Amino acid sequence: MIRVLLTVGGANPANGITSFFRPGPIRWRGASRIVHASDAKLRVLVNYGIAALFWLIVSSILARIVRRLG
Repeated sequence: MIRVLLTVGGANPANGITSFFRPGPIRWRGASRIVHASDAKLRVLVNYGIAALFWLIVSSILARIVRRLG
């Protein structure tokens, strides 16, 4: 979420704090490479939006299972 805020907010990519949250080759493998748009803001919003939607669906399914079992 911090990376999204920094990218959309136009933070300087050369800044130490911003580069700390930039994905590395292993740490974020696959998560930041779903969409290859030329605009960095669009790419980050779409990639992390897809991930957020996926986890929203998964957590909703798990919550229903827990409620039925409990």
